[in-house]
Amino acid sequence: MRPEDLLLLAPRCPKDKVELHARCASSVLPDTVLRAAMFLGQCCLESGEFRFMEELGDGVSYEGRRDLGNIEPGDGRKFKGRGVIQLTGRTNYSGFGDSLGVDLLQHPELVAEPELGWRAAKWFWDTHGLDAIADTMDIAAVTKIINGGYNNLEERKLYVNRALAVLGRNAKLGE
Repeated sequence: MRPEDLLLLAPRCPKDKVELHARCASSVLPDTVLRAAMFLGQCCLESGEFRFMEELGDGVSYEGRRDLGNIEPGDGRKFKGRGVIQLTGRTNYSGFGDSLGVDLLQHPELVAEPELGWRAAKWFWDTHGLDAIADTMDIAAVTKIINGGYNNLEERKLYVNRALAVLGRNAKLGE
């Protein structure tokens, strides 16, 4: 992905980070235009156009969430959302860290760095089988897996459609 393409997708991306995000995105993009657009659209929404590599909230709402693997006191804050897809929870940090050979349970803040933040997004995407769902253009199903709900679904559609245009596909969601 070229920096100028990233800016078309995410015009609010910090100007001093555009080249870095474009390079990191290019290294992990799924292998088809549709998959890449769905991935980029979700990441764009989750990170506020790549401005927020760490969730703005304090993570207290994730405290005690066994579905996220947050079983120890303080896990909610420690394993709050980070990276362009906002990787959340002890289970995800552990799985992603194990795949890299990096102890993210001791250093979860590393996921907020663009290089690991983009790799975390791709790891989550792959481990949750999102290519197959993206192929059906079911943005609601992809959103439910990434977000746990359907928050900002209409905005996510706008980002995916923008990504489709940037990547050169004429189809739009909902057609």
